[in-house]
Amino acid sequence: MSVPDASKMLILSRSASGGASAGLVTLIGVKVAEAVQVILVSIGLSWLIVAYPSIFEGVTLIGAIYLVYVGIKTWQADNKQSRQAKRRGSDFLTGFSISLANPKTIIFLGTLFPHFLNHAAPLDIQFALLGTTFLVIATLLDTPLVIGGGLVERLIHSPQILDWLKRLNSGVLLVAGVFLMGLFIFK
Repeated sequence: MSVPDASKMLILSRSASGGASAGLVTLIGVKVAEAVQVILVSIGLSWLIVAYPSIFEGVTLIGAIYLVYVGIKTWQADNKQSRQAKRRGSDFLTGFSISLANPKTIIFLGTLFPHFLNHAAPLDIQFALLGTTFLVIATLLDTPLVIGGGLVERLIHSPQILDWLKRLNSGVLLVAGVFLMGLFIFK
């Protein structure tokens, strides 16, 4: 989806602070979560979120707690520790968590997909085609964030600016986590 959201801000900030490789791993995490959401919509589980919002709220709360935890750890880490965290797959997991906890994609796909279905033809193939098309387009729209952020990281080697970018990345994680918790608390 092309509307700026926490996933896009995370991809950009991770690319700018950790380089294109960190942004790419984050992008992959986001896209895997979106693929899971496409599958959930395809098998008809979008009704589950509407019928049993407490299940989704639980997943959202767990994701929010994780994001706050990672944001705090990123804020406290020095640059060497931040690079080690990248190798442990935290960029993937963070991208996955933020994207999976965002109901916007499931609601969007659950609303959009039915308008493009021919109920006289096999639905599985149609959902697979629609989901694949969505993921390809969304990936193409998000890839410039990785490239742009990676270019920023290459151009800036000042320790002060790198520290500022690390703080920005931490801030994005903390804000996303607190926002998701706020959605849960103030529903």
